[in-house]
This record gives sequence, C-alpha cells and structure tokens, in this order.
Amino acid sequence: GSYRVRGLALNNASDTNSDLPDHSNYYDQRFRLKITSAAGETVKGVLWFEVGDMIWGDAATGGNITADGKIVEVKNAYIEYKSDYGLFKLGIQPILLPKGIIVDDDVCAAMYMIKPMDELTVVAGLLKGYDTTTSSTDKDMDGYVIMGLYDVSKELRVGGYFALADVNTKSIDYFGTAIPNDGADIYWLGLTSTGKFD
Repeated sequence: GSYRVRGLALNNASDTNSDLPDHSNYYDQRFRLKITSAAGETVKGVLWFEVGDMIWGDAATGGNITADGKIVEVKNAYIEYKSDYGLFKLGIQPILLPKGIIVDDDVCAAMYMIKPMDELTVVAGLLKGYDTTTSSTDKDMDGYVIMGLYDVSKELRVGGYFALADVNTKSIDYFGTAIPNDGADIYWLGLTSTGKFD
C-alpha cells in the first residue's frame, strides 16, 4: 500500500486574477491498500482500497473532528485466471487502451489475453461504462475492444486495435414503458507502436 500527506498553498489558481481573494492553504492525505490473494499459480484475486483524499478539517471528505466520513473507495476488485488457453480477468480492473487514448481508468470488465506465438499478443474484452435507471430515463453503455500487438524486436512493438462503445438512452413514459430516443455507436480504429531507441 501507500500513504501520502501533503500541504498545499495556492494563490490565483482558480481564476488567475490577483484582485480576487481565491487563495487557499490546506493539508490532505490519502491511503491506499492493495490486497492480493493467490491460489497456486493459476488463480489470483485482487482488492485495492483507497481512503481519501481527506482534507484536514473538512467534513465533506471525512477530515473533520469526528473523522467518521464514508470515504472508502474500491479501486479494483477482480479475479485473474491463467490457463493454457490464455489469461482471463473479470471484475473492476485498471484498463489502459491503447496507451490511454480510449480508456485509462478502472472499469468493470471481462478481459481475455492470449499469446498465439511469442511475438504476438491478442487482447479482447467487454467493458461496462454505466447502467443507470431513473424514473424518467434508462441509460447504458457497453464497450467492446480487440487489439493485437506484435513484438518486431526487443525494442519495437507495433499493433492495431478496434473498439466500439454502444451507448443507449431511453425515455420512460408515465406507464413505465421505455421509449428509445438518443443513442450512438462510437468507433475507434487505429495503429499503435512502442519503441526504445538509444
């Protein structure tokens, strides 16, 4: 895990206007605890908790005198399974696709990675962006991705990817019937490369 405490002094950070009083001075802290449990070499479970950021003296972030704020976050909670057929990861996990251009966040996902040969890695997955229902709307977003990476050498890796975000929004009428209206299919298609040069 990790623990961080820092003190900040800011002036004109919000409006860059010296004539307005927008200075602030405060301390904050953050604690992260990552728990990994393995059952042999094939199954692993990961839990990653975060407490903070807590601003000292601030009730909204749990840093006031009682310090009883509900500020524990679940960063990751997933199962990882290795087999001769590839690597499976299921749950809330960090997703970086590709190099953060599409996704660089913790997402509920089912991911699969396989290496058909030493130089080639294929990744495929299903991601759930959100699924919310209120009295008037029904919104959900499903993501799909497939990516191939090829190691040309120890210094150069190239690849290609395709991703789709299926976004649906439905209005719910007085009788509880969902009426489709707004929605979109968003596509990404691209190439990626990583290299080391002396």
